[in-house]
Amino acid sequence: EELIFRAYIISNIKNKIIALVISTSLFAISHVGVPLSNYIYISIFGVFFFFIYMRYGIYLAILIHLLNNWVEGMFSFTPEKLFNQNIFLRDIVSTVGRITIFLLLFFLIRSVFIKIRRTQNKIFA
Repeated sequence: EELIFRAYIISNIKNKIIALVISTSLFAISHVGVPLSNYIYISIFGVFFFFIYMRYGIYLAILIHLLNNWVEGMFSFTPEKLFNQNIFLRDIVSTVGRITIFLLLFFLIRSVFIKIRRTQNKIFA
């Protein structure tokens, strides 16, 4: 997904706002079959992945996407009975939790990448 929706599409569209809209829209549309309420969640992640790709490159975008999918898999095994009475509440709690974990992973991995770059700059300076 990152190679298609970020690397290929963004590198072939000169206007970055149009690239953002197209890559995010196609990313959300590609997740056919998810509940409609998750399209907002998926679109938010599409925007995050766009900016991660633009700022840090494809490798960090791929790594964070892989970790996000792993966390998403963990969420799919949570007991549904906790929020069965209120589907809206379940969607809100689930989305907020996923975005929080995504942001924590992003900042953790970003700090590791920055540390690696600084170390490389010191070695090769």
